[in-house]
Amino acid sequence: MQIFVSFEAFDTITGKEVTRLRQEAGELMQRIMGSGKVTASGIFEGKRGGFYVLEVESAEELMDLISPRMVDNFHITMHPLVSVEKLGEFFQKWQTS
Repeated sequence: MQIFVSFEAFDTITGKEVTRLRQEAGELMQRIMGSGKVTASGIFEGKRGGFYVLEVESAEELMDLISPRMVDNFHITMHPLVSVEKLGEFFQKWQTS
């Protein structure tokens, strides 16, 4: 299952805490990128955040990738992804029901 995960650093992290955040975020990003589960990723211009598209088998695997350290420092939004083709199949199925 593919999951779109967006993240943005808490606005309350300022001053000297930014240096700590950058260090931790770098380590977290390396771990996630090295997991073999990332199919796409990027950073949002003008924000302290970005996104991953992750290929995972379960909620537990997703929870393991999005560690407590990430939850403690970032607003995180997750959405399961469905292809446009599958959406068309879904509409067709329910149109005939």
